[in-house]
Amino acid sequence: MNSTDYTDYKDYSKLTFMLRKDGIVHYRIKKGCTINLPDIMEHYNYFSAKYIGREFLNVYEFEENSDIDDHARKWASDPKGNNFTIADAFVIQSMAQKMIGNFYLTFHKPVKPTKLFNDLPSALNWLHSFQK
Repeated sequence: MNSTDYTDYKDYSKLTFMLRKDGIVHYRIKKGCTINLPDIMEHYNYFSAKYIGREFLNVYEFEENSDIDDHARKWASDPKGNNFTIADAFVIQSMAQKMIGNFYLTFHKPVKPTKLFNDLPSALNWLHSFQK
């Protein structure tokens, strides 16, 4: 993806945020990083100030050995947590990420449609099905 493919971009220490021209928010969790609630809140404060009142389709692309901790997963699945989500797609790279993703889906039971994928094109195709 190059800079002409998105309308907003912000790089953090553990993740990169990109708002694609098709309206999908693309998060790339950097290699070897574990996202925690303070990481999410840093971005959430930026996002909520800039995009107040809007909802988005999100794709989270986890690079090798990247993860999200339990507190952040609980916040993301809570109806009082993230108010900007229509649906979430998670692109995973490993069996460990698949196990964590399945745990999230089974035990945290996110209130928004959420699905795991092995590749970005499949995840984007699924998210496009939610666009009007």
